Amino acid sequence: MARKKFEELDLCDPFLFAAALEDEVICRLILEMILGRPIAKIRVHAEHTILYSSDFRSVRLDIYASDEVQVEYDIDYSDFRFIPIVSSSSVP
Repeated sequence: MARKKFEELDLCDPFLFAAALEDEVICRLILEMILGRPIAKIRVHAEHTILYSSDFRSVRLDIYASDEVQVEYDIDYSDFRFIPIVSSSSVP
């Protein structure tokens, strides 16, 4: 597979997707565009791992963000559809 020049990359490229969304301002702006509503200040973690059992089973999230009102966002790169998948949930 040939390597692309940096100038040829877009958000459909996994490398640039992760690099761009690690920036809190860019991530918040993209979430606001996708969800169609304003979002409070967020914290972003790239390749965030959540350990969910004592058997060391875990889930790796491409981009994990949480905002000031305790809403969590999982933004995953989808190579199949070439669109980001965004899910959010409120933390009780």
